[in-house]
Amino acid sequence: LSLALGTPYLWLLSIALEESLPQGKPLVAYVAVGLLHLWLARMLFYTSIVSVGATSAAILSSPTTVFSGLLAWALLGERLSTRDIVGIVLVALAVGTASIKPTGRPLKSGERLRRGALAGLLAAALFSLSTVLVRYAGMTSESPIAGAAVSYSTALALSMAQFSVRGELSSLQKSLSALKLKTAESKAAVAGSIAVATSQLMRFSALTLLPVANAVVLISLFPIHTLFLTLALQGSLEERVKPVHALAALMAYAGVVLVQV
Repeated sequence: LSLALGTPYLWLLSIALEESLPQGKPLVAYVAVGLLHLWLARMLFYTSIVSVGATSAAILSSPTTVFSGLLAWALLGERLSTRDIVGIVLVALAVGTASIKPTGRPLKSGERLRRGALAGLLAAALFSLSTVLVRYAGMTSESPIAGAAVSYSTALALSMAQFSVRGELSSLQKSLSALKLKTAESKAAVAGSIAVATSQLMRFSALTLLPVANAVVLISLFPIHTLFLTLALQGSLEERVKPVHALAALMAYAGVVLVQV
C-alpha cells in the first residue's frame, strides 16, 4: 500500500517541480536502490518490526553508517581512528540491547526474536549499500525526486510480481479498491504512505546535497524519533519502552556521530 500510493505521489511531485528523468548509470543506480532498499531491505525491516517491536527494530538498523565505515576500511583502505572504534562498540552494544530486551513481543505466531534481530541487521547492511548508490546517483543527476520515483516504481513492480507469484494479487486489488477516506484506518494508511514516501524523498535529497558522512548523521536520528513516537503511542501499541531502550537509542546515535563526524 505504501508503494502503491507513494509511487504516483512522487511522480506527480517530480513533474510539478519539472525534474528531469535520470539517465544512464544514475538511472541504473536508482533502479538498484528500488530493488535493494525499498523492496528487499524494507521487507526485512518490517519483519524485524513484527518480531522485536518498532523501537528495537529502529535501533537494529542503526549500524547502517557503521557498515559503511567498515566497508571503506576493508575495501578502500581508509583508516579507523580510536573514535571510530568507540563508535562501533557503542552501536554494537545498542544492537545487543535491542535484540536481547525487545520493546515489543512477536505479533505473529512463529516469529522469533533471533529472526527479527537478523532481519534488522541484514536490512541495515542493504540500507548502507543503497546510501552509497543514492549519493552516487544524486551527484551525477541531481534529480532526487524523479530518482525516488524511479526507485519506488521498481519496488512496486517487484512487489506486484511477488503478490502475483504468491496468488495474492486479487486480494491486494480488493484492499486498494475498498480503501475509503471516510474511515480512520484508511486515513491513517494514506497519511502513513505519503509520510513514508516524503521521508524517502528527503533522504534522497539530503544525499544529493550533502556528503554521506554528514547526511547519515541526520538520517540516523531515526531510532530516537521512533522511540519518542512509541512512547507517545504505547498506550495503543503492543509495545513497552523502558529506560534501557532509551539508553540503547542514545548509544546508537552517539556511536554513529563518533564514526561519521
